[in-house]
Amino acid sequence: MSKNDNNLHWERLFICHEIIKNSGSKGIALPILLKKLNSKLHDIGYKSIADRTVRDIVKDLKDHHAPLICQKKYYFYTENFELKHPITSTEIEHLQNIQSYLASYSYLPQYAVIAAMLSDIEGMQNNQPNAHLSIDTNINSKSNDGVNELLNYIKEENQITLVYKKFDKTTQQDITVSPLHLRNYNNRWFLIAWEESTQKLIHYGLDRIKKIKESAKTIPISTQAKEAVLQKFGSPYFNPQLYFQDVIGVTIHENAPVETIYFLVDSSIAAYFRTKPIHTTQKEHKKTPSDDKIEFSIHVKYNKELVANLLYWGSSVTITSPAHVVNKIKEITTQMIANYNF
Repeated sequence: MSKNDNNLHWERLFICHEIIKNSGSKGIALPILLKKLNSKLHDIGYKSIADRTVRDIVKDLKDHHAPLICQKKYYFYTENFELKHPITSTEIEHLQNIQSYLASYSYLPQYAVIAAMLSDIEGMQNNQPNAHLSIDTNINSKSNDGVNELLNYIKEENQITLVYKKFDKTTQQDITVSPLHLRNYNNRWFLIAWEESTQKLIHYGLDRIKKIKESAKTIPISTQAKEAVLQKFGSPYFNPQLYFQDVIGVTIHENAPVETIYFLVDSSIAAYFRTKPIHTTQKEHKKTPSDDKIEFSIHVKYNKELVANLLYWGSSVTITSPAHVVNKIKEITTQMIANYNF
């Protein structure tokens, strides 16, 4: 198949896929499918096709693992399905070259993510998944929207206005910021930016950004933002390692003290904390007299991600100090018990 024939084949396949997908659970009859397909092909400069060809396209969709069935002469998908274009052998070769080059950086923790991504892309050839390596992601997360656009603004060092709506608010607001950094935590993306009105570094969830406005005239990031970065990091560049060093997650309360959080861990799960510390400052101290629990500590600022991380382990972890963290855990668990009084 020539390059042009292959392009035409995929144009037809994707158009047919979209028509069937948009028909929903009711499905679409073959004559209507053919009519809509030919209309769309005509719109982009291709010739009409015959009944036999559309049947071949339907068969080809099934060959690409589409959950497509025909009942009472109506075609429809039995579950959600997205058709993926396989990459060419030349593109595979380029990816392999990139992976070979990046192998020299395999000592970096981020390399595993890159390797998984390249493996996934390579596995798209012939629409076959590559199960050798995977990273937990959520492609349907709304927080993925706008990552590339914001990254460009950060690189270009331009001010932008966010149309932002918090989850617990009914109205949205316009916020002018100097964007500095994008961070992914727990499958959500966050923008770290200098908020011009409050003159503070703030984080914004991308799933709460409704729109990004760019001024008609390009405005560079503010002098105040540059000075804040220079003062905080001793460099003109935002330093995520320094910025997040005292917290778990992304929430930073500037005036909160860095304090030592002590907690007891059941001996049966202690290995999970030894092999994957919840923070770089984690230390192991001593066993309890009965040897059924082990004391650990971390040196961090209090935030909601800290609480969520410790509550994740349920009754296997007990926070012992400081008092305000213990009281917060008690408050949450008491409310949880009340929620199940039915």
